[in-house]
Parts: sequence; structure tokens; C-alpha cells
Amino acid sequence: MSPSCSKPPFPWGMALGFTALAAFLRFAALGQEALFLDERLTIDTATIPAFSEFLRAFLHRDPHPPLYFLLMRWWIRLFGVGHIALRFPSALFGALTVPVVMRALYESRCATRLSLIAVGSLASVCPFHIYYSQEARPYAMQVLFFALNLLYAVRIWVDTRPLPRRSDLAALLLTAALAIC
Repeated sequence: MSPSCSKPPFPWGMALGFTALAAFLRFAALGQEALFLDERLTIDTATIPAFSEFLRAFLHRDPHPPLYFLLMRWWIRLFGVGHIALRFPSALFGALTVPVVMRALYESRCATRLSLIAVGSLASVCPFHIYYSQEARPYAMQVLFFALNLLYAVRIWVDTRPLPRRSDLAALLLTAALAIC
């Protein structure tokens, strides 16, 4: 669709359908696999009682950004360390990525109904994305933040105003920070 054309409304129903499919594929077998070594490291890191020890241990054990492990400290206290409870946040982040990438394509002004169907279905059923959305590791959360960052970058890119909206610029900077934190 050319920038001069009026844009049809975002197909929220389609996005919801693909998000439901993505959620089903990510949550269906969430507790079937035993915890991997990396997931046990998530538990070990997130359950260190003293926050100062958590930070010290985190810096020496794991090369990943700390935001996920801070989230998991809170999550484990509320829901425990069962397989499903531990992997639930990643599956949720993975499912939520689907409408975000669809919206990023829509905002690019190049979206057609067929391209939105293609992106929604690919994001929903991608085996690698499903696999990493079922691990108690930060990968799915980081993909979601990168997708959100892409969404705001596209919004800024296609904006015809001399200066981008402050809200889009703030969201771009925030999602970039969250992706690397």
C-alpha cells in the first residue's frame, strides 16, 4: 500500500487468531520435557536469597542481561519452580511476539492482507520460536522486546512529520533498553 493511500484498520481479529494459535503451540507441551541445565541455572540464579549475592553470582555465572532473572526472582516466589510455572513467562512472551510483528508490518505501509497472513502464520508456527518460547531462559523475552523495538522504529521511519512523535521515540528507546537489560 502506498503512503498516499488511506490505511485500512489493523486486523485485530486476525492478529488475535494467530496469537491464540501461537499460545496453543507454546503452552500445549510446556511441562513435558525435563528441565535443561540452562533452565536449572535460571532457577539457581533467580533463587539466591540475598539480592547482593544474586547480583554478584549473576555477574559471574550468566552472560545474559539481568532483567529476565529479576523477573524470574519475582515469578518463582509467586508460582514456584515447577516445569510449567517456570516456562510460562517465556511461552507468554513468545505468543505476544506474534501480534507485535504483524503490527510492525502493518505500520510499514507495505502490508497487504496476504502479507499479514504470511507473517502471522510464520511467527505463530516457526519451530525455532516455539522451541525457545518453551525454555525458562531470556530468549523469548528478548525477541519480544526486539520486535517491539522494530515496531517503533518502523513507526518513526514512515512518519512524514519533520520530527517523530515523542511517544514513539520514547518507546523506541525504552524497548531497546529493555532488550539489552
